[in-house]
Amino acid sequence: MVRNYKPKTNRANINEDTMRQALREVLSKNMSQREAVRVYGIKRQTLQSRIKQILRTMNVEEYLQRTDDDGYESESDLQEKGKYATRKVFSTTQEEKLVNYLKQCSNMNYGLTYEQVRVMVYNYARILPSCKYPKNWNTHKKAGVDWLYGFMRRNRTLSLRKPESTSLARGLGFNRNRVNEFFNNYKNVLEKHKFTPERIFNLDETGVTTVLNPPKVIATKGKKLLLLRPREEN
Repeated sequence: MVRNYKPKTNRANINEDTMRQALREVLSKNMSQREAVRVYGIKRQTLQSRIKQILRTMNVEEYLQRTDDDGYESESDLQEKGKYATRKVFSTTQEEKLVNYLKQCSNMNYGLTYEQVRVMVYNYARILPSCKYPKNWNTHKKAGVDWLYGFMRRNRTLSLRKPESTSLARGLGFNRNRVNEFFNNYKNVLEKHKFTPERIFNLDETGVTTVLNPPKVIATKGKKLLLLRPREEN
């Protein structure tokens, strides 16, 4: 499947606002189809296809009630989709919940990799009562790669990041009270033993790795500090 398909014609480029106004004029019998095609600059075949699509789901009076005087529909009403409209697995609200969940995981230092997100999304789609997802998701027990790439393109606030590995003890110990306690003890030791500068050494964990190299995870784009706690310590 081509992930970045570039259309070679403007066949599917339809101004939906113009189309809604034309539909309202024709269905309210203020214009004929021929006149609406000429005034709004749309194709007659496309206009006829949209009219048939509307009449299959509702009558003319119901459609006119759903639209206002300018031809726009309210947010809660049905919106017509073109012949070449993209089928979305999740609604906008459901995708927003996924985005917020991924951001929350990264903020808690438990960011999810691409593979983990695909498995999580598949399980999420299964429990939704009216969610229609591709059949091959059941075969692999996870969402498809194409869906994931499209999800990342639609949600530009997320990005694939390389986190800094940190142990659970270090993450829990880094807080204001513990840091203040360390420097108070450090100050007391210096004042008690009168250490000179040449007798103060800096010992850290350089060369002693206790945390493995972390994988890339999905996190909030632009976040300065990104940590990842190893799941082996949980």
